[in-house]
Amino acid sequence: MLEILKAVILGIVEGITEFLPISSTGHLVLVDEFIKLNEPKKFIDMFNVVIQLGAIMAVVVLYFHKLNPWSPKKSRLERSQTWTLWKKVIIAVIPSVIIGLPLNDWMDAHLMNWLVVSIALIVYGVLFIVIENHNQNLRPRFDSLNTLPYKVAILIGGFQILSLIPGTSRSGATILGAILIGTSRYVAAEFSFFLAIPTMFGASLLKLYKFFAHGGTLAGNQGLILAVGVIVSFVVAFTITFLYGKTHNHLVNPVVEVADADAVDATTQANEAVATVASANQPSGEAAKTETLGAPVSGTAEDLSQVNDEVFSQKMMGDGAAIVPSDGTIVAPADGEITVAYATKHAYGLTSTDGAEILIHIGLDTVNLKGDHFTSNVAQGQKVKKGDVLGTVDLDAVKAAGYDTTTMIGITNTANYSAVKQLADGTVQAGDDLIAVVGKN
Repeated sequence: MLEILKAVILGIVEGITEFLPISSTGHLVLVDEFIKLNEPKKFIDMFNVVIQLGAIMAVVVLYFHKLNPWSPKKSRLERSQTWTLWKKVIIAVIPSVIIGLPLNDWMDAHLMNWLVVSIALIVYGVLFIVIENHNQNLRPRFDSLNTLPYKVAILIGGFQILSLIPGTSRSGATILGAILIGTSRYVAAEFSFFLAIPTMFGASLLKLYKFFAHGGTLAGNQGLILAVGVIVSFVVAFTITFLYGKTHNHLVNPVVEVADADAVDATTQANEAVATVASANQPSGEAAKTETLGAPVSGTAEDLSQVNDEVFSQKMMGDGAAIVPSDGTIVAPADGEITVAYATKHAYGLTSTDGAEILIHIGLDTVNLKGDHFTSNVAQGQKVKKGDVLGTVDLDAVKAAGYDTTTMIGITNTANYSAVKQLADGTVQAGDDLIAVVGKN
Protein backbone atom coordinates (compact mmCIF):
# COMPACT_ATOMS: atom_id res chain seq x y z
CA MET A 1 0.00 0.00 0.00
CA LEU A 2 2.86 2.37 0.79
CA GLU A 3 4.34 1.89 -2.70
CA ILE A 4 0.96 2.73 -4.25
CA LEU A 5 0.90 5.96 -2.23
CA LYS A 6 4.39 6.80 -3.50
CA ALA A 7 3.18 6.19 -7.07
CA VAL A 8 0.30 8.62 -6.43
CA ILE A 9 2.76 11.30 -5.24
CA LEU A 10 5.02 10.74 -8.27
CA GLY A 11 1.97 10.89 -10.56
CA ILE A 12 1.00 14.26 -9.06
CA VAL A 13 4.55 15.60 -9.56
CA GLU A 14 4.54 14.39 -13.18
CA GLY A 15 1.11 15.86 -13.91
CA ILE A 16 2.13 19.26 -12.56
CA THR A 17 5.59 19.51 -14.16
CA GLU A 18 5.17 17.91 -17.61
CA PHE A 19 4.06 21.06 -19.42
CA LEU A 20 6.07 23.55 -17.43
CA PRO A 21 9.52 24.44 -18.81
CA ILE A 22 11.11 22.46 -15.98
CA SER A 23 12.25 18.86 -16.18
CA SER A 24 9.49 16.47 -15.10
CA THR A 25 11.93 13.55 -15.14
CA GLY A 26 14.40 15.58 -13.11
CA HIS A 27 11.77 16.32 -10.49
CA LEU A 28 10.79 12.65 -10.35
CA VAL A 29 14.45 11.79 -9.70
CA LEU A 30 14.69 14.40 -6.93
CA VAL A 31 11.39 13.35 -5.31
CA ASP A 32 12.53 9.72 -5.42
CA GLU A 33 15.51 10.74 -3.29
CA PHE A 34 13.04 11.47 -0.49
CA ILE A 35 10.28 8.88 -0.86
CA LYS A 36 12.21 6.16 -2.77
CA LEU A 37 10.12 3.57 -4.54
CA ASN A 38 11.15 0.22 -3.11
CA GLU A 39 11.64 -1.30 -6.57
CA PRO A 40 14.62 -2.28 -8.76
CA LYS A 41 16.43 0.53 -10.56
CA LYS A 42 15.51 -0.97 -13.94
CA PHE A 43 11.80 -0.63 -13.11
CA ILE A 44 12.18 2.90 -11.70
CA ASP A 45 14.00 4.11 -14.84
CA MET A 46 11.18 2.72 -16.99
CA PHE A 47 8.50 4.09 -14.63
CA ASN A 48 9.93 7.64 -14.75
CA VAL A 49 9.55 7.73 -18.54
CA VAL A 50 6.33 5.79 -19.11
CA ILE A 51 4.46 7.76 -16.42
CA GLN A 52 4.74 10.78 -18.70
CA LEU A 53 2.31 9.15 -21.13
CA GLY A 54 -0.52 9.96 -18.73
CA ALA A 55 0.20 13.68 -18.84
CA ILE A 56 0.69 13.63 -22.61
CA MET A 57 -2.61 11.79 -23.14
CA ALA A 58 -4.46 14.33 -20.97
CA VAL A 59 -3.63 17.19 -23.29
CA VAL A 60 -4.13 15.04 -26.40
CA VAL A 61 -7.71 14.55 -25.21
CA LEU A 62 -8.23 18.29 -24.75
CA TYR A 63 -6.49 19.15 -28.03
CA PHE A 64 -8.02 16.27 -29.99
CA HIS A 65 -10.00 18.40 -32.42
CA LYS A 66 -7.00 20.49 -33.31
CA LEU A 67 -4.74 17.44 -33.62
CA ASN A 68 -7.16 15.45 -35.78
CA PRO A 69 -6.66 16.10 -39.52
CA TRP A 70 -9.74 13.98 -40.32
CA SER A 71 -12.14 15.95 -38.12
CA PRO A 72 -15.45 16.43 -40.00
CA LYS A 73 -15.91 19.70 -38.14
CA LYS A 74 -12.87 21.22 -39.85
CA SER A 75 -12.92 23.10 -43.13
CA ARG A 76 -10.73 21.98 -46.02
CA LEU A 77 -8.28 24.73 -45.10
CA GLU A 78 -8.11 23.63 -41.45
CA ARG A 79 -7.50 20.01 -42.41
CA SER A 80 -4.69 21.07 -44.73
CA GLN A 81 -3.16 23.19 -41.97
CA THR A 82 -3.29 20.25 -39.55
CA TRP A 83 -1.50 17.93 -42.00
CA THR A 84 1.16 20.58 -42.58
CA LEU A 85 1.67 20.98 -38.84
CA TRP A 86 2.13 17.23 -38.38
CA LYS A 87 4.69 17.14 -41.22
CA LYS A 88 6.72 19.79 -39.40
CA VAL A 89 6.46 17.91 -36.13
CA ILE A 90 7.67 14.65 -37.70
CA ILE A 91 10.59 16.44 -39.33
CA ALA A 92 11.47 18.06 -36.00
CA VAL A 93 11.66 14.64 -34.32
CA ILE A 94 14.39 13.44 -36.71
CA PRO A 95 17.39 14.95 -34.80
CA SER A 96 16.33 13.18 -31.60
CA VAL A 97 16.01 9.87 -33.42
CA ILE A 98 19.40 10.14 -35.16
CA ILE A 99 21.41 11.53 -32.24
CA GLY A 100 19.32 10.74 -29.19
CA LEU A 101 18.88 7.00 -29.63
CA PRO A 102 22.61 6.14 -29.65
CA LEU A 103 23.32 8.37 -26.62
CA ASN A 104 20.26 7.59 -24.50
CA ASP A 105 21.62 4.56 -22.62
CA TRP A 106 25.00 6.21 -21.93
CA MET A 107 23.32 9.33 -20.57
CA ASP A 108 21.08 7.29 -18.27
CA ALA A 109 23.99 5.20 -17.00
CA HIS A 110 26.39 8.08 -16.29
CA LEU A 111 24.31 11.21 -15.68
CA MET A 112 21.01 10.09 -14.12
CA ASN A 113 21.64 11.30 -10.57
CA TRP A 114 20.45 14.07 -8.28
CA LEU A 115 23.62 16.20 -8.68
CA VAL A 116 23.44 16.44 -12.50
CA VAL A 117 19.69 17.03 -12.28
CA SER A 118 20.12 19.85 -9.74
CA ILE A 119 22.82 21.58 -11.81
CA ALA A 120 20.73 21.33 -14.99
CA LEU A 121 17.65 22.78 -13.28
CA ILE A 122 19.66 25.78 -12.04
CA VAL A 123 21.45 26.37 -15.36
CA TYR A 124 18.26 26.32 -17.42
CA GLY A 125 16.46 28.49 -14.91
CA VAL A 126 19.18 31.14 -15.32
CA LEU A 127 19.09 30.76 -19.12
CA PHE A 128 15.36 31.37 -19.16
CA ILE A 129 15.79 34.64 -17.26
CA VAL A 130 18.66 35.81 -19.49
CA ILE A 131 16.96 34.94 -22.78
CA GLU A 132 13.60 36.35 -21.71
CA ASN A 133 15.23 39.66 -20.77
CA HIS A 134 17.23 39.73 -23.98
CA ASN A 135 14.23 39.05 -26.23
CA GLN A 136 11.50 41.02 -24.48
CA ASN A 137 11.80 44.01 -26.84
CA LEU A 138 12.55 42.05 -30.00
CA ARG A 139 9.88 41.34 -32.60
CA PRO A 140 9.53 37.64 -33.39
CA ARG A 141 10.24 36.58 -36.94
CA PHE A 142 7.71 33.76 -36.75
CA ASP A 143 4.42 34.25 -34.91
CA SER A 144 2.34 31.60 -36.65
CA LEU A 145 2.65 27.82 -36.58
CA ASN A 146 1.44 27.55 -40.15
CA THR A 147 4.04 29.97 -41.48
CA LEU A 148 6.84 28.34 -39.48
CA PRO A 149 9.35 27.11 -42.11
CA TYR A 150 10.35 23.44 -42.16
CA LYS A 151 14.01 24.36 -41.65
CA VAL A 152 13.10 26.22 -38.46
CA ALA A 153 11.06 23.23 -37.27
CA ILE A 154 14.05 20.91 -37.63
CA LEU A 155 16.29 23.42 -35.82
CA ILE A 156 13.84 23.49 -32.91
CA GLY A 157 13.93 19.70 -32.95
CA GLY A 158 17.71 19.92 -32.64
CA PHE A 159 17.37 21.73 -29.32
CA GLN A 160 15.28 18.84 -28.04
CA ILE A 161 18.48 16.73 -28.02
CA LEU A 162 19.61 18.74 -24.98
CA SER A 163 16.87 17.03 -22.97
CA LEU A 164 18.99 13.86 -23.00
CA ILE A 165 20.89 15.47 -20.13
CA PRO A 166 18.96 14.53 -16.97
CA GLY A 167 17.36 17.59 -15.39
CA THR A 168 17.03 19.32 -18.76
CA SER A 169 13.40 20.03 -19.53
CA ARG A 170 12.44 18.85 -23.00
CA SER A 171 9.86 21.62 -23.31
CA GLY A 172 12.25 24.14 -21.73
CA ALA A 173 15.02 23.31 -24.21
CA THR A 174 12.74 23.50 -27.25
CA ILE A 175 11.01 26.69 -26.08
CA LEU A 176 14.33 28.43 -25.43
CA GLY A 177 15.68 27.22 -28.75
CA ALA A 178 12.61 28.37 -30.65
CA ILE A 179 12.70 31.82 -29.02
CA LEU A 180 16.40 32.16 -29.85
CA ILE A 181 15.66 31.27 -33.48
CA GLY A 182 13.01 33.98 -33.59
CA THR A 183 9.57 32.52 -32.85
CA SER A 184 7.01 34.15 -30.61
CA ARG A 185 6.55 32.67 -27.12
CA TYR A 186 3.13 31.32 -28.14
CA VAL A 187 4.51 29.50 -31.21
CA ALA A 188 7.47 28.19 -29.20
CA ALA A 189 5.26 26.79 -26.44
CA GLU A 190 2.62 25.26 -28.70
CA PHE A 191 5.09 23.69 -31.13
CA SER A 192 6.96 22.25 -28.15
CA PHE A 193 3.75 20.58 -26.99
CA PHE A 194 3.04 19.04 -30.40
CA LEU A 195 6.63 17.86 -30.58
CA ALA A 196 6.18 16.11 -27.21
CA ILE A 197 3.52 13.75 -28.56
CA PRO A 198 5.61 11.59 -30.94
CA THR A 199 8.72 12.13 -28.81
CA MET A 200 7.22 10.85 -25.56
CA PHE A 201 5.25 8.05 -27.22
CA GLY A 202 8.45 6.92 -28.90
CA ALA A 203 10.52 7.23 -25.71
CA SER A 204 7.94 5.29 -23.69
CA LEU A 205 7.69 2.48 -26.21
CA LEU A 206 11.50 2.28 -26.36
CA LYS A 207 11.77 2.09 -22.55
CA LEU A 208 9.11 -0.60 -22.37
CA TYR A 209 10.81 -2.60 -25.13
CA LYS A 210 14.22 -2.39 -23.43
CA PHE A 211 12.72 -3.26 -20.06
CA PHE A 212 11.07 -6.44 -21.29
CA ALA A 213 13.79 -7.31 -23.84
CA HIS A 214 16.38 -7.38 -21.04
CA GLY A 215 14.37 -9.79 -18.94
CA GLY A 216 12.26 -7.30 -16.99
CA THR A 217 8.86 -8.38 -15.71
CA LEU A 218 6.08 -6.61 -13.84
CA ALA A 219 6.43 -8.61 -10.65
CA GLY A 220 4.24 -8.22 -7.58
CA ASN A 221 2.55 -4.83 -7.48
CA GLN A 222 4.71 -3.29 -10.22
CA GLY A 223 1.93 -3.38 -12.83
CA LEU A 224 -0.43 -1.66 -10.40
CA ILE A 225 2.22 0.89 -9.39
CA LEU A 226 2.82 1.78 -13.05
CA ALA A 227 -0.90 2.01 -13.81
CA VAL A 228 -1.56 4.22 -10.77
CA GLY A 229 1.29 6.56 -11.71
CA VAL A 230 0.04 6.92 -15.31
CA ILE A 231 -3.61 7.42 -14.28
CA VAL A 232 -2.81 10.00 -11.59
CA SER A 233 -0.54 11.96 -13.93
CA PHE A 234 -3.37 11.93 -16.52
CA VAL A 235 -5.97 13.19 -14.02
CA VAL A 236 -3.71 15.93 -12.61
CA ALA A 237 -2.52 17.12 -16.02
CA PHE A 238 -6.06 17.06 -17.41
CA THR A 239 -7.43 19.05 -14.47
CA ILE A 240 -4.70 21.69 -14.56
CA THR A 241 -4.87 22.07 -18.33
CA PHE A 242 -8.66 22.24 -18.35
CA LEU A 243 -8.82 24.84 -15.58
CA TYR A 244 -6.02 26.86 -17.20
CA GLY A 245 -7.85 26.67 -20.51
CA LYS A 246 -10.95 28.18 -18.92
CA THR A 247 -9.09 31.42 -18.41
CA HIS A 248 -6.61 31.07 -21.31
CA ASN A 249 -8.87 29.95 -24.13
CA HIS A 250 -6.08 29.54 -26.69
CA LEU A 251 -4.89 26.38 -24.91
CA VAL A 252 -8.02 24.22 -25.20
CA ASN A 253 -9.42 26.00 -28.24
CA PRO A 254 -6.25 27.40 -29.78
CA VAL A 255 -6.30 29.79 -32.70
CA VAL A 256 -3.58 29.01 -35.23
CA GLU A 257 -2.79 32.30 -36.89
CA VAL A 258 -1.87 32.12 -40.54
CA ALA A 259 -0.57 35.64 -40.93
CA ASP A 260 -3.83 36.58 -39.17
CA ALA A 261 -5.82 34.78 -41.86
CA ASP A 262 -7.81 32.48 -39.59
CA ALA A 263 -10.11 35.36 -38.82
CA VAL A 264 -10.92 35.36 -42.53
CA ASP A 265 -11.38 31.59 -42.41
CA ALA A 266 -13.81 32.03 -39.52
CA THR A 267 -15.77 34.47 -41.70
CA THR A 268 -15.63 31.90 -44.51
CA GLN A 269 -17.16 29.21 -42.31
CA ALA A 270 -19.80 31.58 -40.98
CA ASN A 271 -20.90 32.39 -44.53
CA GLU A 272 -20.89 28.82 -45.84
CA ALA A 273 -24.55 28.39 -44.97
CA VAL A 274 -25.44 31.50 -46.98
CA ALA A 275 -23.47 30.22 -49.96
CA THR A 276 -25.16 26.82 -49.71
CA VAL A 277 -28.64 28.37 -49.64
CA ALA A 278 -27.81 30.60 -52.61
CA SER A 279 -26.59 27.59 -54.57
CA ALA A 280 -29.68 25.58 -53.69
CA ASN A 281 -31.96 28.40 -54.83
CA GLN A 282 -30.33 28.72 -58.24
CA PRO A 283 -32.82 27.54 -60.91
CA SER A 284 -31.99 24.20 -62.53
CA GLY A 285 -30.24 24.58 -65.86
CA GLU A 286 -29.28 28.22 -65.26
CA ALA A 287 -25.76 29.04 -66.43
CA ALA A 288 -23.18 29.30 -63.68
CA LYS A 289 -22.54 32.90 -62.72
CA THR A 290 -19.04 34.32 -63.19
CA GLU A 291 -17.75 37.20 -61.09
CA THR A 292 -14.72 39.20 -62.20
CA LEU A 293 -12.46 40.67 -59.54
CA GLY A 294 -10.07 43.53 -60.11
CA ALA A 295 -6.42 43.83 -59.16
CA PRO A 296 -6.15 45.34 -55.67
CA VAL A 297 -2.85 47.06 -56.49
CA SER A 298 -0.77 48.04 -59.51
CA GLY A 299 2.26 45.94 -60.35
CA THR A 300 3.28 42.64 -61.96
CA ALA A 301 0.78 39.80 -61.68
CA GLU A 302 2.09 36.28 -61.21
CA ASP A 303 0.78 32.83 -60.37
CA LEU A 304 0.02 32.28 -56.69
CA SER A 305 2.23 29.17 -56.73
CA GLN A 306 5.28 31.44 -57.19
CA VAL A 307 4.83 33.13 -53.81
CA ASN A 308 7.60 32.38 -51.30
CA ASP A 309 5.17 31.24 -48.60
CA GLU A 310 3.70 27.74 -48.62
CA VAL A 311 0.44 28.89 -47.02
CA PHE A 312 -0.31 30.87 -50.17
CA SER A 313 1.70 28.96 -52.79
CA GLN A 314 -0.01 25.70 -51.80
CA LYS A 315 -3.32 27.57 -51.87
CA MET A 316 -4.20 26.75 -48.28
CA MET A 317 -6.01 30.08 -48.18
CA GLY A 318 -7.78 29.30 -51.45
CA ASP A 319 -6.97 29.93 -55.10
CA GLY A 320 -6.21 33.38 -56.46
CA ALA A 321 -3.28 35.40 -57.73
CA ALA A 322 -0.29 37.43 -56.58
CA ILE A 323 1.05 40.83 -57.55
CA VAL A 324 4.51 42.29 -57.03
CA PRO A 325 3.36 45.87 -56.40
CA SER A 326 4.75 48.98 -58.02
CA ASP A 327 2.43 51.33 -56.16
CA GLY A 328 1.33 51.42 -52.54
CA THR A 329 -2.37 52.17 -52.99
CA ILE A 330 -4.66 49.24 -52.16
CA VAL A 331 -8.14 49.23 -53.69
CA ALA A 332 -11.26 47.08 -53.39
CA PRO A 333 -11.36 44.35 -56.06
CA ALA A 334 -15.18 44.26 -56.04
CA ASP A 335 -18.27 45.83 -54.54
CA GLY A 336 -18.94 44.37 -51.12
CA GLU A 337 -18.44 44.60 -47.38
CA ILE A 338 -15.27 44.65 -45.29
CA THR A 339 -15.50 41.55 -43.10
CA VAL A 340 -12.05 41.86 -41.51
CA ALA A 341 -9.96 45.01 -41.07
CA TYR A 342 -6.81 44.13 -39.18
CA ALA A 343 -5.35 46.47 -36.58
CA THR A 344 -1.97 45.79 -38.22
CA LYS A 345 -3.40 47.11 -41.53
CA HIS A 346 -1.45 44.53 -43.55
CA ALA A 347 -4.49 42.56 -44.73
CA TYR A 348 -8.18 42.92 -45.51
CA GLY A 349 -11.07 40.49 -45.69
CA LEU A 350 -13.88 41.42 -48.06
CA THR A 351 -17.07 39.63 -49.08
CA SER A 352 -18.32 40.71 -52.49
CA THR A 353 -21.99 41.36 -53.19
CA ASP A 354 -21.99 38.12 -55.23
CA GLY A 355 -20.57 36.07 -52.34
CA ALA A 356 -16.84 35.78 -53.07
CA GLU A 357 -14.85 35.85 -49.83
CA ILE A 358 -11.63 37.66 -50.61
CA LEU A 359 -8.42 37.96 -48.64
CA ILE A 360 -5.98 40.69 -49.64
CA HIS A 361 -2.66 40.14 -47.88
CA ILE A 362 0.03 42.78 -48.39
CA GLY A 363 3.53 41.33 -48.13
CA LEU A 364 4.94 38.24 -46.44
CA ASP A 365 5.10 38.14 -42.62
CA THR A 366 4.26 41.85 -42.56
CA VAL A 367 2.01 41.24 -39.56
CA ASN A 368 5.28 41.55 -37.62
CA LEU A 369 5.48 45.25 -38.55
CA LYS A 370 2.52 45.87 -36.20
CA GLY A 371 1.01 48.43 -38.57
CA ASP A 372 4.19 50.41 -39.24
CA HIS A 373 4.32 51.78 -42.82
CA PHE A 374 0.61 50.97 -43.42
CA THR A 375 -2.53 53.13 -43.37
CA SER A 376 -6.14 51.94 -43.48
CA ASN A 377 -9.22 53.86 -44.62
CA VAL A 378 -11.86 51.25 -43.79
CA ALA A 379 -13.44 49.49 -40.83
CA GLN A 380 -15.13 46.12 -40.37
CA GLY A 381 -18.71 46.19 -41.65
CA GLN A 382 -18.08 49.10 -44.03
CA LYS A 383 -19.58 48.90 -47.52
CA VAL A 384 -17.15 49.56 -50.39
CA LYS A 385 -17.31 49.91 -54.14
CA LYS A 386 -14.88 48.36 -56.59
CA GLY A 387 -11.87 50.68 -56.85
CA ASP A 388 -12.39 52.37 -53.47
CA VAL A 389 -9.09 52.94 -51.67
CA LEU A 390 -8.82 50.56 -48.72
CA GLY A 391 -5.45 51.79 -47.51
CA THR A 392 -1.84 52.45 -48.45
CA VAL A 393 1.57 50.92 -47.83
CA ASP A 394 5.01 52.51 -47.98
CA LEU A 395 6.64 49.87 -50.18
CA ASP A 396 10.16 51.27 -49.82
CA ALA A 397 9.95 51.31 -46.02
CA VAL A 398 8.60 47.76 -45.90
CA LYS A 399 11.40 46.55 -48.18
CA ALA A 400 13.97 48.42 -46.09
CA ALA A 401 12.65 46.59 -43.02
CA GLY A 402 13.49 43.32 -44.77
CA TYR A 403 10.07 42.18 -45.94
CA ASP A 404 8.82 40.89 -49.29
CA THR A 405 6.00 43.17 -50.52
CA THR A 406 4.34 40.60 -52.81
CA THR A 407 0.58 41.05 -52.37
CA MET A 408 -1.75 38.06 -52.48
CA ILE A 409 -5.44 38.00 -53.31
CA GLY A 410 -7.06 34.71 -52.35
CA ILE A 411 -10.61 33.42 -52.59
CA THR A 412 -11.03 31.79 -49.20
CA ASN A 413 -14.30 30.08 -50.18
CA THR A 414 -12.80 28.56 -53.34
CA ALA A 415 -14.61 25.29 -52.55
CA ASN A 416 -17.90 27.03 -53.35
CA TYR A 417 -16.84 27.62 -56.96
CA SER A 418 -16.31 25.34 -59.94
CA ALA A 419 -13.25 27.34 -61.00
CA VAL A 420 -11.06 30.27 -60.00
CA LYS A 421 -9.17 31.61 -63.02
CA GLN A 422 -6.34 34.14 -63.20
CA LEU A 423 -7.11 36.51 -66.06
CA ALA A 424 -3.96 38.63 -66.17
CA ASP A 425 -0.24 37.93 -66.13
CA GLY A 426 2.47 40.58 -66.18
CA THR A 427 1.83 44.30 -65.77
CA VAL A 428 -1.54 45.29 -64.32
CA GLN A 429 -3.07 48.47 -62.99
CA ALA A 430 -5.20 48.59 -59.88
CA GLY A 431 -8.74 47.73 -60.91
CA ASP A 432 -7.79 45.75 -64.02
CA ASP A 433 -9.52 42.37 -64.40
CA LEU A 434 -7.38 39.88 -62.47
CA ILE A 435 -9.49 36.90 -61.35
CA ALA A 436 -12.69 35.25 -62.50
CA VAL A 437 -14.63 33.07 -60.08
CA VAL A 438 -17.08 30.69 -61.74
CA GLY A 439 -20.06 29.53 -59.73
CA LYS A 440 -21.37 25.98 -59.61
CA ASN A 441 -24.48 24.98 -61.55
